[in-house]
Amino acid sequence: MIKAIILDKDGTLIELGRTWDQPSVDVTNLLLDKTDLNDEDKEAFRKHMGVEGDMVVANSIYAAGSIIDQAREFSKILDMPVSEIEEILEDTYLDYVKGHGEHVLVMDGAMNASL
Repeated sequence: MIKAIILDKDGTLIELGRTWDQPSVDVTNLLLDKTDLNDEDKEAFRKHMGVEGDMVVANSIYAAGSIIDQAREFSKILDMPVSEIEEILEDTYLDYVKGHGEHVLVMDGAMNASL
């Protein structure tokens, strides 16, 4: 019987970088391709969101913000409702985790923690 479901995004239970970096980069590129921004503005937006190269920067919108925070930022450059952007973000993360379970690494000691 499942008694609880714990969600983690900040690196407390799962190692953040390996889990979220690639799908964050992928979804950023996907959504930026839907804009009319030039390459310079796209790169500025990537940095604004916290994407540098193929990594997510600590304390950035991607690392510290929620999916709704991310969607709201994208809504500033996309002609799409926040709810639609949020769905794209959620689907991208979920699909990535489903297909790349080997990248979901539990932090040392997390398996030993219980309430």
